[in-house]
Amino acid sequence: MSRPHLTDVAREAGVSVGAASLALSGRGRIADSTRERVRQAAERLGYAADPVARAMRSGHLPLIGLVITDLADPVDFEQWGAFWSRILASLSAAATRRDHGFVLLPRLSGSPFTTVPLAGYAVVGTDVPHEEIGAAVATGLPVLTDNLAAIDGVAVHLDFADDAAIVAALDHLWEVGARRPGVLTASLDTTWGRAIAAACTRWREARGIDCPVVDVGSSRHPGESAVDLLFDLGIDAMVTLFTDHDMPLEVTRRRRRTIGPDLMLVAVYEDVSGRFGRNDITTVSVDLEDAIERAVGAMIDVAAGAVDAPVVVRASVTLQHRASSLGLL
Repeated sequence: MSRPHLTDVAREAGVSVGAASLALSGRGRIADSTRERVRQAAERLGYAADPVARAMRSGHLPLIGLVITDLADPVDFEQWGAFWSRILASLSAAATRRDHGFVLLPRLSGSPFTTVPLAGYAVVGTDVPHEEIGAAVATGLPVLTDNLAAIDGVAVHLDFADDAAIVAALDHLWEVGARRPGVLTASLDTTWGRAIAAACTRWREARGIDCPVVDVGSSRHPGESAVDLLFDLGIDAMVTLFTDHDMPLEVTRRRRRTIGPDLMLVAVYEDVSGRFGRNDITTVSVDLEDAIERAVGAMIDVAAGAVDAPVVVRASVTLQHRASSLGLL
Protein backbone atom coordinates (compact mmCIF):
# COMPACT_ATOMS: atom_id res chain seq x y z
CA MET A 1 0.00 0.00 0.00
CA SER A 2 1.48 3.36 -1.06
CA ARG A 3 2.16 6.11 1.44
CA PRO A 4 -0.75 8.62 1.56
CA HIS A 5 -0.03 12.13 0.33
CA LEU A 6 -1.43 15.55 1.17
CA THR A 7 -3.61 15.42 -1.95
CA ASP A 8 -5.27 12.29 -0.54
CA VAL A 9 -5.98 14.06 2.74
CA ALA A 10 -7.43 17.08 0.93
CA ARG A 11 -9.69 14.84 -1.16
CA GLU A 12 -10.82 12.89 1.92
CA ALA A 13 -11.62 16.09 3.83
CA GLY A 14 -13.24 17.82 0.85
CA VAL A 15 -10.90 20.82 0.86
CA SER A 16 -8.17 22.21 -1.37
CA VAL A 17 -4.57 21.05 -0.99
CA GLY A 18 -3.63 24.53 0.21
CA ALA A 19 -6.31 24.49 2.90
CA ALA A 20 -5.22 21.02 4.01
CA SER A 21 -1.61 22.18 4.28
CA LEU A 22 -2.57 25.22 6.37
CA ALA A 23 -4.87 23.17 8.57
CA LEU A 24 -2.21 20.57 9.37
CA SER A 25 0.59 23.10 9.86
CA GLY A 26 -1.45 25.31 12.19
CA ARG A 27 -0.96 28.32 9.93
CA GLY A 28 -3.44 30.61 8.25
CA ARG A 29 -7.02 31.59 9.01
CA ILE A 30 -8.76 28.24 8.87
CA ALA A 31 -12.02 27.54 10.67
CA ASP A 32 -11.63 25.23 13.63
CA SER A 33 -14.21 22.86 12.16
CA THR A 34 -12.23 22.63 8.91
CA ARG A 35 -8.96 22.15 10.75
CA GLU A 36 -10.49 19.31 12.77
CA ARG A 37 -12.00 17.69 9.66
CA VAL A 38 -8.60 17.72 7.94
CA ARG A 39 -6.90 16.36 11.05
CA GLN A 40 -9.39 13.49 11.25
CA ALA A 41 -8.95 12.73 7.55
CA ALA A 42 -5.17 12.61 7.99
CA GLU A 43 -5.57 10.29 10.95
CA ARG A 44 -7.90 7.93 9.08
CA LEU A 45 -5.49 7.71 6.14
CA GLY A 46 -2.40 7.38 8.31
CA TYR A 47 -0.90 10.50 6.77
CA ALA A 48 2.22 12.02 8.32
CA ALA A 49 3.88 15.12 6.90
CA ASP A 50 7.37 14.59 5.50
CA PRO A 51 9.59 16.68 7.81
CA VAL A 52 12.41 16.83 5.26
CA ALA A 53 10.13 18.15 2.52
CA ARG A 54 8.57 20.62 4.94
CA ALA A 55 12.00 21.85 6.01
CA MET A 56 13.06 22.31 2.37
CA ARG A 57 9.96 24.39 1.66
CA SER A 58 10.28 26.60 4.73
CA GLY A 59 14.07 26.92 4.77
CA HIS A 60 14.14 25.95 8.46
CA LEU A 61 14.61 22.68 10.27
CA PRO A 62 11.88 21.65 12.74
CA LEU A 63 14.36 22.16 15.56
CA ILE A 64 14.54 24.71 18.38
CA GLY A 65 17.95 25.78 19.66
CA LEU A 66 17.94 25.53 23.44
CA VAL A 67 20.34 27.49 25.65
CA ILE A 68 20.19 26.96 29.42
CA THR A 69 22.94 29.13 30.85
CA ASP A 70 22.43 27.93 34.44
CA LEU A 71 23.70 24.48 33.44
CA ALA A 72 27.14 25.92 32.66
CA ASP A 73 27.86 26.45 36.37
CA PRO A 74 28.54 23.16 38.23
CA VAL A 75 27.40 24.69 41.52
CA ASP A 76 24.09 25.85 40.03
CA PHE A 77 23.62 22.50 38.33
CA GLU A 78 24.20 20.67 41.61
CA GLN A 79 21.65 22.86 43.40
CA TRP A 80 18.99 23.08 40.69
CA GLY A 81 19.67 19.94 38.63
CA ALA A 82 16.33 18.31 39.49
CA PHE A 83 14.44 21.45 38.50
CA TRP A 84 16.24 21.76 35.18
CA SER A 85 15.78 18.09 34.39
CA ARG A 86 12.01 18.69 34.61
CA ILE A 87 12.39 21.76 32.38
CA LEU A 88 14.32 19.78 29.76
CA ALA A 89 11.88 16.88 29.85
CA SER A 90 8.87 19.20 29.53
CA LEU A 91 10.41 21.24 26.71
CA SER A 92 11.32 18.10 24.79
CA ALA A 93 7.89 16.51 25.24
CA ALA A 94 6.08 19.71 24.23
CA ALA A 95 8.20 20.12 21.10
CA THR A 96 7.80 16.45 20.11
CA ARG A 97 4.02 16.78 20.28
CA ARG A 98 4.34 19.57 17.71
CA ASP A 99 6.72 17.55 15.47
CA HIS A 100 9.75 19.54 16.57
CA GLY A 101 12.91 18.72 18.45
CA PHE A 102 15.45 20.56 20.58
CA VAL A 103 19.16 21.05 20.02
CA LEU A 104 21.13 21.89 23.17
CA LEU A 105 23.44 24.80 22.35
CA PRO A 106 26.39 26.56 23.96
CA ARG A 107 26.21 30.30 24.55
CA LEU A 108 24.95 32.06 21.42
CA SER A 109 27.06 35.22 21.71
CA GLY A 110 29.78 34.90 19.10
CA SER A 111 28.76 31.34 18.27
CA PRO A 112 28.72 30.19 14.62
CA PHE A 113 25.78 27.93 15.50
CA THR A 114 23.43 30.82 14.77
CA THR A 115 23.92 30.05 11.06
CA VAL A 116 22.05 26.73 11.35
CA PRO A 117 18.51 27.13 9.91
CA LEU A 118 16.55 26.42 13.08
CA ALA A 119 12.88 27.26 13.67
CA GLY A 120 13.65 29.39 16.72
CA TYR A 121 15.53 29.68 20.00
CA ALA A 122 14.64 29.03 23.62
CA VAL A 123 16.98 30.85 25.99
CA VAL A 124 16.13 29.61 29.47
CA GLY A 125 17.40 30.63 32.91
CA THR A 126 16.30 33.67 34.87
CA ASP A 127 19.86 35.05 35.05
CA VAL A 128 20.55 34.74 31.32
CA PRO A 129 22.85 37.61 30.24
CA HIS A 130 20.97 40.02 28.00
CA GLU A 131 23.58 39.62 25.28
CA GLU A 132 22.60 35.94 24.98
CA ILE A 133 18.96 36.85 24.37
CA GLY A 134 20.04 39.69 22.08
CA ALA A 135 22.12 37.28 20.01
CA ALA A 136 19.10 35.01 19.60
CA VAL A 137 16.77 37.92 18.71
CA ALA A 138 19.33 39.18 16.17
CA THR A 139 18.91 36.00 14.11
CA GLY A 140 15.41 37.16 13.21
CA LEU A 141 13.91 33.90 14.45
CA PRO A 142 11.30 33.75 17.24
CA VAL A 143 12.77 33.57 20.73
CA LEU A 144 11.23 32.08 23.87
CA THR A 145 12.68 33.06 27.24
CA ASP A 146 11.79 32.94 30.92
CA ASN A 147 14.02 35.92 31.69
CA LEU A 148 12.16 38.21 34.06
CA ALA A 149 13.34 41.43 32.40
CA ALA A 150 11.41 42.95 29.51
CA ILE A 151 13.50 42.52 26.34
CA ASP A 152 12.51 43.95 22.98
CA GLY A 153 12.08 41.45 20.19
CA VAL A 154 11.28 38.36 22.31
CA ALA A 155 8.42 36.38 20.72
CA VAL A 156 7.27 34.37 23.76
CA HIS A 157 7.80 35.27 27.39
CA LEU A 158 7.38 32.28 29.73
CA ASP A 159 6.44 33.39 33.23
CA PHE A 160 6.65 30.66 35.89
CA ALA A 161 4.47 32.84 38.18
CA ASP A 162 6.67 32.45 41.26
CA ASP A 163 5.37 35.79 42.54
CA ALA A 164 1.78 34.56 42.25
CA ALA A 165 2.70 31.36 44.09
CA ILE A 166 4.26 33.14 47.06
CA VAL A 167 1.37 35.62 47.26
CA ALA A 168 -1.16 32.76 47.16
CA ALA A 169 0.64 31.10 50.07
CA LEU A 170 0.82 34.31 52.12
CA ASP A 171 -2.81 35.25 51.37
CA HIS A 172 -3.94 31.83 52.58
CA LEU A 173 -1.95 32.16 55.81
CA TRP A 174 -3.44 35.60 56.39
CA GLU A 175 -6.95 34.24 55.88
CA VAL A 176 -6.40 31.48 58.45
CA GLY A 177 -5.05 33.91 61.05
CA ALA A 178 -1.27 34.29 60.57
CA ARG A 179 -0.02 37.77 61.38
CA ARG A 180 3.73 37.29 61.22
CA PRO A 181 4.56 34.77 58.48
CA GLY A 182 8.14 34.08 57.47
CA VAL A 183 9.49 32.87 54.13
CA LEU A 184 12.26 30.28 53.77
CA THR A 185 13.79 30.39 50.32
CA ALA A 186 17.09 30.00 48.49
CA SER A 187 19.24 31.97 46.05
CA LEU A 188 18.14 35.48 47.02
CA ASP A 189 21.17 36.77 45.12
CA THR A 190 19.65 35.66 41.77
CA THR A 191 17.06 37.39 39.60
CA TRP A 192 14.55 34.72 40.67
CA GLY A 193 15.34 35.21 44.35
CA ARG A 194 15.08 38.98 44.10
CA ALA A 195 11.67 38.61 42.42
CA ILE A 196 10.52 36.42 45.33
CA ALA A 197 11.77 38.98 47.86
CA ALA A 198 10.07 41.81 45.94
CA ALA A 199 6.75 39.92 45.93
CA CYS A 200 7.04 39.45 49.70
CA THR A 201 7.78 43.15 50.15
CA ARG A 202 4.71 44.17 48.14
CA TRP A 203 2.55 41.76 50.13
CA ARG A 204 3.95 43.00 53.45
CA GLU A 205 3.35 46.64 52.55
CA ALA A 206 -0.20 45.92 51.38
CA ARG A 207 -1.02 44.11 54.64
CA GLY A 208 0.91 46.48 56.89
CA ILE A 209 2.70 43.66 58.72
CA ASP A 210 6.21 42.23 58.79
CA CYS A 211 7.18 39.24 56.65
CA PRO A 212 10.85 38.24 57.10
CA VAL A 213 12.54 36.40 54.22
CA VAL A 214 15.59 34.21 54.91
CA ASP A 215 17.92 32.52 52.41
CA VAL A 216 18.57 28.92 53.47
CA GLY A 217 21.62 28.79 51.18
CA SER A 218 23.38 31.94 52.35
CA SER A 219 26.75 31.85 54.07
CA ARG A 220 25.39 33.89 57.01
CA HIS A 221 22.50 31.53 57.78
CA PRO A 222 23.11 28.17 56.09
CA GLY A 223 20.81 25.21 56.50
CA GLU A 224 18.95 24.85 59.78
CA SER A 225 20.26 28.18 61.10
CA ALA A 226 18.02 29.92 58.53
CA VAL A 227 14.98 28.22 60.03
CA ASP A 228 16.19 29.06 63.54
CA LEU A 229 16.49 32.71 62.50
CA LEU A 230 12.86 32.78 61.39
CA PHE A 231 11.79 31.36 64.74
CA ASP A 232 13.95 33.93 66.56
CA LEU A 233 12.11 36.64 64.61
CA GLY A 234 8.85 35.49 66.15
CA ILE A 235 7.03 33.98 63.18
CA ASP A 236 3.65 32.31 63.61
CA ALA A 237 3.62 30.74 60.13
CA MET A 238 6.14 29.66 57.51
CA VAL A 239 6.18 29.48 53.71
CA THR A 240 8.96 27.30 52.38
CA LEU A 241 10.19 27.45 48.79
CA PHE A 242 12.91 25.04 49.84
CA THR A 243 11.39 21.65 49.03
CA ASP A 244 13.40 19.66 51.60
CA HIS A 245 10.66 19.63 54.25
CA ASP A 246 12.66 17.55 56.69
CA MET A 247 14.82 20.49 57.71
CA PRO A 248 12.07 22.97 58.76
CA LEU A 249 10.09 20.11 60.31
CA GLU A 250 13.11 18.95 62.31
CA VAL A 251 13.84 22.46 63.58
CA THR A 252 10.18 22.86 64.52
CA ARG A 253 10.29 19.65 66.57
CA ARG A 254 13.58 20.66 68.20
CA ARG A 255 12.03 23.94 69.27
CA ARG A 256 9.06 22.06 70.73
CA ARG A 257 6.66 23.68 68.32
CA THR A 258 3.82 21.83 66.63
CA ILE A 259 3.01 22.22 62.93
CA GLY A 260 -0.62 23.21 62.58
CA PRO A 261 -1.77 24.27 66.04
CA ASP A 262 0.96 26.84 66.78
CA LEU A 263 3.00 27.12 63.56
CA MET A 264 1.19 27.07 60.22
CA LEU A 265 3.17 25.77 57.24
CA VAL A 266 2.73 26.11 53.47
CA ALA A 267 5.11 24.58 50.91
CA VAL A 268 5.50 26.11 47.43
CA TYR A 269 6.40 23.75 44.58
CA GLU A 270 7.63 24.80 41.14
CA ASP A 271 5.79 21.85 39.61
CA VAL A 272 2.71 19.78 40.36
CA SER A 273 4.50 17.18 42.51
CA GLY A 274 3.26 18.90 45.67
CA ARG A 275 -0.27 17.82 44.79
CA PHE A 276 0.76 14.20 45.24
CA GLY A 277 3.22 14.45 48.13
CA ARG A 278 2.55 14.48 51.86
CA ASN A 279 -1.18 14.67 52.47
CA ASP A 280 -0.78 16.77 55.61
CA ILE A 281 1.13 19.80 54.24
CA THR A 282 -0.69 22.66 52.53
CA THR A 283 0.87 23.27 49.13
CA VAL A 284 0.94 25.84 46.37
CA SER A 285 1.85 24.19 43.07
CA VAL A 286 2.96 25.85 39.84
CA ASP A 287 1.90 23.92 36.74
CA LEU A 288 5.27 24.07 35.02
CA GLU A 289 4.54 21.44 32.38
CA ASP A 290 1.32 23.11 31.19
CA ALA A 291 3.02 26.51 30.92
CA ILE A 292 5.91 25.05 28.92
CA GLU A 293 3.47 23.20 26.65
CA ARG A 294 1.66 26.45 25.87
CA ALA A 295 4.87 28.46 25.48
CA VAL A 296 6.50 26.02 23.07
CA GLY A 297 3.26 25.79 21.09
CA ALA A 298 3.06 29.58 20.92
CA MET A 299 6.63 29.84 19.68
CA ILE A 300 6.05 27.27 16.94
CA ASP A 301 2.85 29.11 15.96
CA VAL A 302 4.75 32.42 15.82
CA ALA A 303 7.37 30.78 13.58
CA ALA A 304 4.60 29.48 11.31
CA GLY A 305 2.88 32.88 11.15
CA ALA A 306 -0.26 31.55 12.85
CA VAL A 307 -0.13 34.00 15.77
CA ASP A 308 1.46 37.40 16.29
CA ALA A 309 4.27 38.10 18.73
CA PRO A 310 4.79 38.92 21.51
CA VAL A 311 2.96 36.25 23.49
CA VAL A 312 3.02 36.05 27.30
CA VAL A 313 2.43 32.62 28.82
CA ARG A 314 1.94 32.62 32.59
CA ALA A 315 1.85 29.42 34.62
CA SER A 316 -1.24 28.58 36.64
CA VAL A 317 -1.05 28.26 40.42
CA THR A 318 -3.09 25.87 42.58
CA LEU A 319 -3.52 26.04 46.37
CA GLN A 320 -4.37 22.84 48.24
CA HIS A 321 -5.54 23.28 51.83
CA ARG A 322 -4.23 20.66 54.21
CA ALA A 323 -3.78 20.16 57.93
CA SER A 324 -0.45 22.02 58.30
CA SER A 325 -2.11 25.41 57.86
CA LEU A 326 -5.49 24.65 59.36
CA GLY A 327 -4.44 23.79 62.93
CA LEU A 328 -5.33 20.13 62.55
CA LEU A 329 -1.97 18.34 62.40
